[in-house]
Amino acid sequence: MDFEALKRYRNKSNPFAKLVGIVIEDLSLGYAKASLTVTEEKLSLYGSIHGGCCFTLADLVSGAACSTYGVIGVTATATYNFLRSAALHDTLTGVAVCRKQGAHLCSYDVTITNQDDKLMGTACFTYYILNKNVIQLDTLQ
Repeated sequence: MDFEALKRYRNKSNPFAKLVGIVIEDLSLGYAKASLTVTEEKLSLYGSIHGGCCFTLADLVSGAACSTYGVIGVTATATYNFLRSAALHDTLTGVAVCRKQGAHLCSYDVTITNQDDKLMGTACFTYYILNKNVIQLDTLQ
């Protein structure tokens, strides 16, 4: 698997990730790292980051890690633990690591930290593996 090509593909081709400003920074087998900067559009009514943005970062980074096995996984279950809130201009980093990769189900642990390396949240995602390849990466330019 060409992880650099997969990273370029995911950053270029995921409209929702682009909309919310999530960028995949690193990929390797069963691993992904992504970042998100808190802008005004991502704030809640109370002035801190909207919880949906934190969950979305965890979802996208774990999905990216799942894709490193070359197959499409769709979220079966997900939990997110909100430990701290992020403020305007904070940069959040999500890291997903494979706990178990099976033929039909896989599980990923996610940590979300801020620019000061403070733990902001944790998550666990289980994916159902579809019988489809992520993409023919050799067709990418």
